[in-house]
Amino acid sequence: MSLKYLDRYYNHFSKSKREDHNPLTKDRNYLMRFHTFLPYSYSKEQSSLSLVYSNSLSNMNLITKKGSSKLKNNHFTIINPNTDWEFLCKKEERIDVLSFVLSEKLISKFSYYLGGSIEKLLEVPFDTSDYNDLFIENTYRASYSDTGKLLKNLFDISNTKDYALLDPDEIVLELLSILYREHAAYNKNIQLIKGKKEVTKREVFKRILVAHDYMHDSFQNRKIDIEELSLISGLSEYHLYSAFKAIYKQTPHQYLNSLRMQRAKQLLDSGSMTISEISDALQFPDLPTFSKLFKKTYGFTPSKLIYST
Repeated sequence: MSLKYLDRYYNHFSKSKREDHNPLTKDRNYLMRFHTFLPYSYSKEQSSLSLVYSNSLSNMNLITKKGSSKLKNNHFTIINPNTDWEFLCKKEERIDVLSFVLSEKLISKFSYYLGGSIEKLLEVPFDTSDYNDLFIENTYRASYSDTGKLLKNLFDISNTKDYALLDPDEIVLELLSILYREHAAYNKNIQLIKGKKEVTKREVFKRILVAHDYMHDSFQNRKIDIEELSLISGLSEYHLYSAFKAIYKQTPHQYLNSLRMQRAKQLLDSGSMTISEISDALQFPDLPTFSKLFKKTYGFTPSKLIYST
């Protein structure tokens, strides 16, 4: 961690730092970096898009009118304009954060760009349009999305001298481009979920993401069944099965097996474990079952991969 963030709020746009946490000026863009005590933070009647990436050891509690959630280490959250929010943190612990606050003007320009034809963009290049919740408000695991990987990379660079060489305007353009591409795919997948109301389908999608992230986090440590995923996501087993299959084109069990096979191949390629050890580590009931699924997935047995390297 760079000492310039310790008990400081550093704004990459203005290249300035301060010790207080006064309310941010409206209609300005911020790329904030800080590692300090901040037990309480809030934003009321704001019209900016906010993204917060946390590297904090303890959880940050995010509260909006729609409910509460926890912003954990290596997670980020998206808060749309006109959403009031509050962050509650432990008084005795510093939080380590990278935060974007993007003004209404900037987002309106971006919305206009997305909705305009090439001809219109050439004729009236600097117009604006209303923002209509392009992005899905949620807390996301950074490791499993392009947006999260970009935020994590920016966070890591912020601790080096290279950070001063970055252009904040281009960072924002890159972030918005990746966000839009990713959330366009999310919104397309949401339409595959059964339901009449858009808000209901979005909620189901968020819960499927909870199951998805849990599978990625836990598949190497234990055998996961659909009952456990149902409890984790807050969806009935059939509802989870149906919505997950609609989005990922695989059942939860098939998806877990694909994760296990990817990891198995990585371990075999590394030569760090025997075939039997990998089979046990990935929770297969026996070696023949592991070998059969591996051959079905890759077209050759695990032993052939070892002997060919």
